[in-house]
Order: sequence, then structure tokens, then C-alpha cells
Amino acid sequence: MPKALQALDKNIWILDQAFSLKGLEVGTRTTIVHLDDKSLWLHSPGPETGAAYRSLNAIGQVRHLVAPNGFHHLYLKQASELYPDATLWGPGAVQKKQPRLSIQRLSPESPWSTELEIQMIHGLSSQESVFFHPASRSLIVTDLLLNLYPQKQPDKILFGLVGLSDHLCWDKVVSPFLLKDRKALKQSVQAIMKWDFERIIMSHGRVVEQDAKKRFAEAMDWLLTGSPEPERSAS
Repeated sequence: MPKALQALDKNIWILDQAFSLKGLEVGTRTTIVHLDDKSLWLHSPGPETGAAYRSLNAIGQVRHLVAPNGFHHLYLKQASELYPDATLWGPGAVQKKQPRLSIQRLSPESPWSTELEIQMIHGLSSQESVFFHPASRSLIVTDLLLNLYPQKQPDKILFGLVGLSDHLCWDKVVSPFLLKDRKALKQSVQAIMKWDFERIIMSHGRVVEQDAKKRFAEAMDWLLTGSPEPERSAS
């Protein structure tokens, strides 16, 4: 069952839902921002859209549905059916995967860019965009970082074996296969580091509420300091 909306700060909420990947529970998160025009901006709509988002009507009108990378588009169609007046946003990869949907291309010039800054993540084939909400000093990422704390023992063991358990980290299993240009990725991450964020909201794992910038830098240390690229897992 979907959880209730959780307020993180003024005008920003999250909604956590169950989501498994090849039998492993990683969860998924939708982030909701209330814009100055009283509309709602939804980042990465989740699987139980109809039931879980019913309470949004009391907050405002959903006008923006964001598929933030080439993978987080699975529930975009059902969200668009629930909110037919909302504009759909996504990278070129989502436009290709969802040709029947009218999707506007994400860019730094998006109409809500004065309230939500955007950094395109170059160098990864996932075509992710990262957002910064200055009003709450929240960084909103999708798959660039994970912060998984598995509850089931089999998941704990498996995630622990590949170094993805109990800490904020770059996905050492999948992301190396998506890396196409290390220099371009580093430039994107350096641009993110210029933002004054105190919180990190990711799509998979616990929200980071303390030492956010330091922990972000530690998670991307291999890239920022010129260390060897994390090895591709054989699993």
C-alpha cells in the first residue's frame, strides 16, 4: 500500500511506494513541489498513482509531470490519464520510449526554472536531470545516487555484497555501464556542487537530512578526485 504524503519542508513533499527490481525491493519516491502559481510539480510519478495521489487535490492542481531520466517513465502514462491537463516533461530518451505521449523536452529554460533549477547530467546514457529547490535547499536526484537500507535479510546480503547498502553512493552495479563521458559527468557534478543544498532527495533510499553536501561529495569522490572508475560488477 502507498504511504501518505510526507512534508519535508514548506511546499515540498515526498510520497514513497513499493517497487522491486528483479525481485529486490528498492522502493521508489515521487517528489512534489508547490509552485508560486499554486500548481504542483511532480517528479517521477509512481506505480500506485490513482490511490496514492488522491490527497494532492487538497494541496493544488497538478500541472507538471516530470520523467527525470530515461528509466523513470513507466508510470507517466497513467499519471497523465489522472491529470490530463498536466504538461509532461522528459529527456529525449523518454520521448522515444513513449511516442504516443506528448512530452516536452526538459531544459534549463523550463517555465518553472526560477523555482526549480535544473542541471542536465551529461556523460550518462540515462539522460538524467537533477533539480535544486532553493526555497527548501533540497537537491532532487533520481538514479545518480542511491541510499538503500534494505529491510529483508536476502536484500541486505545482496546489496551489501555489491557495496550498495547502508550508505549514500553511486550505483556501482548499473551506472558504470551508463557512463559514456567521464569528463562531461564530472563537469555536471561540479555544477551541482555549486548549489547550496542541505538535503538530498533521491528516488531510491532514505532522504539525506544531515551533511548533505559533504556526503554528496564523498559519494562522487571517485569522479571529483580523479580516482579510478568503479569497477563494473560481474553479477
